Amino acid sequence: MRQEPVTQEIVRRFPATIELTLGAILIAILVGIPAGIVSAVRRGSIFDAASMLIALTGVSMPIFWLGLMLVLLFSVVLHVLPTGGRLDAASNFVPITNLLLLDSLLRADAGVLSRASNIWRSRR
Repeated sequence: MRQEPVTQEIVRRFPATIELTLGAILIAILVGIPAGIVSAVRRGSIFDAASMLIALTGVSMPIFWLGLMLVLLFSVVLHVLPTGGRLDAASNFVPITNLLLLDSLLRADAGVLSRASNIWRSRR
């Protein structure tokens, strides 16, 4: 047992939450807006029906189950994303803001992101 306030743990994990949220918003904008425009222009088409089916399926499923299934698909089956962790434990990268993308830009060290992707590949 750590015997430290919960707020310290929340503050420590909050930057990762911000990165995940911004990444999800970016993907939603890049996929959702074009799909909505194409569906509106080609109303009643097979693309419109397919995008509506995908959207309704995503909204209807319990989020905890959908998340687990997406981790299974992208991490275990496709080996595209890691199952957990942000950096290798042996990494000597010292974060400034604890936002890895921002820190790698501030330090002009794009290798942080490539090291993270190497970790993902090695976990296959």
